[in-house]
Formats: sequence, structure tokens, C-alpha cells
Amino acid sequence: MEVLAEVNKMKKTLIRLILFIILLMLTACGRGEGGAAGYGAGGGKSLREGSTSPLHSPIAQDETYQKLLGLNILLYPPPVDDPKFDEFGAAYWELDPTDFVQAMRAEFNGQLGDQAEYVPQVEALQDHPLVAQIQETIYNGAPVQVGWVYGNNANLDYLELNEATVTLITAENALFFVGSKANLDTTAWTFDVKNALAFYIPANAVVSLNPETLHSAPIRVSNDTGMLTAVIVPEGLGIEPAPPGQGMDKALVSEGRWIFAFPGLNDGYYEGLTGKNNSIVSVD
Repeated sequence: MEVLAEVNKMKKTLIRLILFIILLMLTACGRGEGGAAGYGAGGGKSLREGSTSPLHSPIAQDETYQKLLGLNILLYPPPVDDPKFDEFGAAYWELDPTDFVQAMRAEFNGQLGDQAEYVPQVEALQDHPLVAQIQETIYNGAPVQVGWVYGNNANLDYLELNEATVTLITAENALFFVGSKANLDTTAWTFDVKNALAFYIPANAVVSLNPETLHSAPIRVSNDTGMLTAVIVPEGLGIEPAPPGQGMDKALVSEGRWIFAFPGLNDGYYEGLTGKNNSIVSVD
């Protein structure tokens, strides 16, 4: 028994050493210019430009991302400029959300709790010029509504599916989980979160998710800043409550909005997630 305990101790030490070496390598790779504040500069710069490796993009060189990656290495969340994200949505680096983010921060006076809170309509942001740009660029001119989600939330907790494109604008660095609707188990109407991937979104970014993508709420990267993200969807989506039904509609919460949650959260959502409820380690 003593020999077995010693072997297990050596294995744990070796794993820690390997993770530490990986973190050092990533940090060395990441030294260079970049920073979250400049990503939404509206200059249309592609974060893949000049490199075929996502680890060499400006996002991946950012110190905050490097630290987040080291602390959550088993999840290995790539930035949203990684080609792996293409099947789930798109990032719009040509749009400049700087002024919108400032307006959002000035308007926000909510409390950042342990759970993400979603407000589907924030009238003060509705007429901002960036919203009109997004309306034309992403929604082909169709009317949209602006809300936000906020919190100091650390866990995956649930995955949401919408019948239309969802656009996020990050005031702070965030991480989220996404998965494909195709991986829903249509027999039990459950989703195994081993099929979900984590991605990092820098502050001051505009990112859209397609209608076939299940997604978590954005998750805070820093306990000090929490998470504040604008949510833009087609007008009327998710406003009127709808009773659950059969099939996928077991998870229906409002028109065009389905939520699959882990069992035991006591939030009233359909318990349709299986696997591990992943938690993100904060950078501070």
C-alpha cells in the first residue's frame, strides 16, 4: 500500500511538472504586443493575420489569456479567433464597440452575483449607432433588441439554444462554452457537455453565435471585474414566456429560447445536461 501511495504521489508531481512546463512555454510564446483594449478598434484587422497558429495571434499573446489558459489548462480554451470557432459563429473585428462599451458601463448599476443575470431589453442602449451597424451587418436590416447579461459567475451551469443569431458585445474579458445542436440526444433530449468547447472572448469584441449553437452565459475571467456583456437578438426573441412541451420543447422557456441545465441547480430550467459542470478558475 505504501508503494502504491508513493507511485500515485509521483504521478501527481509529474502531471504538475508537465502543466508547469506547458505554461512556461505558452508564456514565452506569448511575449509581445497586444491587449484586450485594442481588439475592437474597427480597423478590420484579422487576428489570424501573419500566422497559421492561434497561439501566435494577438489575443493569445495577451497576458490575461496566458494566465487563464495556465489555470484552466485541462479545458484548453482557445480564443474566438481560432478556426475551431467557425462552426459556432463569427467575430466581427471590423466593428468598433468602444463607445458602446463605455455607454454600457455608464448605464450599468446591477450587482455582480454568483449567477449570471439576463435582462432582455435595455432601452438606454437601443438607439446606439453600433446597434444600427450590427442590425445591417449581421441581421440584414431586421429589427433587433438590446439586452445584457452580467455576473461574477464561474460555472457552466446551463446551455441555451435560440432560434436566431445571438450577438454578444463584451465589456470585460469572458469565456463561454458552445456546442452543436446536432449533438443533442433526441431520444432523451439531453446534451452531454463533453461535446461542448470553451472559448475565450477578449473585452471590446463583437461575436455572433449561429442558431444551431448551444451556448452558456459568458463566464467571468476575473473576480475583480466580473462579466458584463450586451446581448443583441431579433426583436421580440425571448420576451414572452412559453410553457414547456414535448421533445426539445421540454427545455422551452420563452418563444424561440430553450435552456438545458444541470440537475440540482434549483432554477426551474429543464434538467437536460449530463456530464461535469465545469468551473473556470479566475485569473485573480
